[in-house]
Amino acid sequence: MIDISMSKLFAMISGSSVAVLSMLGSDIHHGAESGARAEITKVIVLFVKAGDSRNTTQLDRVLHDHFRVVANQLMGSPAVNVITKDQYLALISEGKLGGDTRTLDIQSLEIIGRNASAKVRIVGKALTFESFYHLIQTSEGQWQLLQDLPFATKNQSK
Repeated sequence: MIDISMSKLFAMISGSSVAVLSMLGSDIHHGAESGARAEITKVIVLFVKAGDSRNTTQLDRVLHDHFRVVANQLMGSPAVNVITKDQYLALISEGKLGGDTRTLDIQSLEIIGRNASAKVRIVGKALTFESFYHLIQTSEGQWQLLQDLPFATKNQSK
């Protein structure tokens, strides 16, 4: 005969319930993160394609109002240059940036709450960019690019 007191039985049942709820919570969290990953990936792809086609309307939608490019000693320059969203859109519009057909590889993507960081590699005709993108989710639930921290190298001639 098995002798289990009521308190031991309650502890066993409670422990099992907590384990089941923990597993359910993990699945729910994983599902939400999976959806966020898909949305963030869409934003990154749209950002690159819109830049390549110089589509400032699409860029304006995926860039946060406080978006900036931080070019730290880019292409041998000793300076750190910061380009605001308005400046970036103007450079795209004037044809000084963009207008290439590039391939995109999202190498990593980390999400913490409503913040995300992606490491990307973008290869164009003349340049290869390895960048860190920082994204935020707005209070309306939309993911937007907040910062581009690029490192560019000239491609080898073939």
